[in-house]
Amino acid sequence: MLSKQSGALVKEVVVGRHVVVGKGPVGSAVAQVLVREGHEVVVLSRSGGTSTAQVRHVAVDAADGGAAVRDERAFAALVAAAREGHEARVRAALPDVTTVLERWRAAQKALGGRAEIAHLPALTDMRDQLAALVGPGFLAEAGAARLRRIAVHLSALLLRRERLDGHLAEDRALMAQVSPVVDAWRHRVEALPEGRPPGADLRRARWLLEELRVSLWAQRLGTAEKVSDARIRRLLG
Repeated sequence: MLSKQSGALVKEVVVGRHVVVGKGPVGSAVAQVLVREGHEVVVLSRSGGTSTAQVRHVAVDAADGGAAVRDERAFAALVAAAREGHEARVRAALPDVTTVLERWRAAQKALGGRAEIAHLPALTDMRDQLAALVGPGFLAEAGAARLRRIAVHLSALLLRRERLDGHLAEDRALMAQVSPVVDAWRHRVEALPEGRPPGADLRRARWLLEELRVSLWAQRLGTAEKVSDARIRRLLG
């Protein structure tokens, strides 16, 4: 039986398993709610996506008559396609997920507790960065291929925190380089029409910002590609 939930079509297969048609803002929100409630979710969309332990993404073109879900047989075929190779992909990603979560916990601990007033701007910036790197839905957003870079970004954050006490003036100078670019990116995202996700350039700029931080605070870790504030600003237009 098909039903509407917050504007997205949802089909319940068995208790605890649902299919969401579309991964736009509404579909994504529905999927997140279902995951939080402990359900398994299959998301059908034209572009597909990176599956996680709770959410399986399946690429479906609505213009392809063979992909239309109009009966139980078609639905079962889509679910089977979603499951194919899923377990192997999850197992392959688990070590990287574990590394990310371990460094996230270390960063949370390093950024917690009491702090001197002079350190608050830097600590606030690092906490905002941490929340953006590892927050609700971060696995689906980043994808398995980017998990190792997220681990590097977290390591760079930890190195910055370790140096903060003895290098406060240097940290302020580096923040002065990064903050205007971060603000420019945020303004572009906030200016998007309601319901429109960031485009390719904004998504790329978001991850280049993380590489820029690595280049400034943790050069020894190396960046994934050449990066500069000018290159990011060109993406932002």
